Amino acid sequence: TLEVVYDSETKTIRITSPESQVADVYVYNSNGAIVGYANGLNTTIQLLSVGSYTIYIEGEGWYGVGYIN
Repeated sequence: TLEVVYDSETKTIRITSPESQVADVYVYNSNGAIVGYANGLNTTIQLLSVGSYTIYIEGEGWYGVGYIN
């Protein structure tokens, strides 16, 4: 299981998982440009501004997609 929390005040996305999983995290802005990346879970990604974003998390044999509006 994963938990993804967006804090609009600090403009951060926190990704946590109690399980030890290898995964890449990509954050795209509304224009489709990558604005954040992490090569693992249990991380925080700082964004430059409030806006709409797509979060794409890919592990071995699985992926997840989330949206921030």
